Amino acid sequence: MTKKILFLLRAFNDIDHIAPVIWKAASSGLYPVFLFVDIDHTNDYRIQFIQRAGAVKLESKLILFYYNKFRRRLPRSYFTAIFDYLVEITFGVSFLKKHNIDIVVNEWSGPSGRVMARYFINAARKINLHVYSIPHGCPITINSDITRAMREQQKNQGVLASFHSRSLYLRYVVPNAITKNFVESLGLQSDRVQILGSARFCRSWQQQNLDLIRDIWPEIPDTSHCKVVFFLPQWNYNVDQDGCLALLQTLAHVPTLKVIVKTSTRTLESFGEIQNQKLTESGVIEFAANDTPSPLIISWSDIVINFGSSIGYEAVLQNKPISNPRYLHSNITVFDESEVAYDAFTHEEVIQNIQQIVDQEEKKITDAMRDIFLKKHVYGGWPEGGTLTRYLELITQ
Repeated sequence: MTKKILFLLRAFNDIDHIAPVIWKAASSGLYPVFLFVDIDHTNDYRIQFIQRAGAVKLESKLILFYYNKFRRRLPRSYFTAIFDYLVEITFGVSFLKKHNIDIVVNEWSGPSGRVMARYFINAARKINLHVYSIPHGCPITINSDITRAMREQQKNQGVLASFHSRSLYLRYVVPNAITKNFVESLGLQSDRVQILGSARFCRSWQQQNLDLIRDIWPEIPDTSHCKVVFFLPQWNYNVDQDGCLALLQTLAHVPTLKVIVKTSTRTLESFGEIQNQKLTESGVIEFAANDTPSPLIISWSDIVINFGSSIGYEAVLQNKPISNPRYLHSNITVFDESEVAYDAFTHEEVIQNIQQIVDQEEKKITDAMRDIFLKKHVYGGWPEGGTLTRYLELITQ
């Protein structure tokens, strides 16, 4: 009998990393269904693709009404907790039974998920369904205090927030050993943690995703100039915002460059309208539209500047040279001192990296070097291929 799997989707990153698993499930003859627990992303190209593959969108009108209309009128958190529990054991359980759900899959989160996920996750546990947590990202950071808030918490309290309660998931899937060590150091039971590699950056989905993007978005105009994409991370990830601005101001004075700046998909942070306008007046710098997919800009580029985002993995998969300006943040990443990126410690060294790449005088990055890097950080130590199959084998066992 085919198992029916409910995937809970909340935000852009969930879709980016979980859609590949839904696609594989639909393509393998399983019965995947999905539900948005926050904003409805029906118009997302990946959602439309997995629906064409056979995935089915569900929604609970009762839970939507409760959460969006009724819950906010409750007078105190005590009443909210009571009503939340009642919704879980009534509407939540009824929904799962009505749709014959066998398995629930959620993003990385606390034991009850975020926003409306709790009404389905806690209901699933009430009726003894298997509940899994799978990645909404593929971290590149090695240190544990990756944000300013986490650094402040560690400084003031000596410890970070515990992950022990996440052991309620039957399995908590991670892409690599670095992430496994991190979540276990925060208290997540080791027997719950499973390394399966990254669904988003496995070769089969990465190429499929790029093909989808190229079919939908217009090609970025070519230029005779050296094409650079600069990825801005979230500022709170221990990033030197002024340093990022200064580097872009430096690049703006290099007339042989064409630089497209892509902001974080989570926060769309940049430098403010006035500074952005000053940067673009040079004719060298332009900011990508919010909905322009990062893989498309990487495909257009000759060189990628990235230091704080997992999109660097996409650049490696597309065989693009990466300049890694390590001085723009205080985190340590898997790209530092790696064989797949060119480290830089000043603005001048970034310019030097670019010039050496243009002149083909840079160190040679071979396919073998990329394969070793990807196997460790993207495939989780597994051989290339089979990542999505491993996800399904775990979820449906």
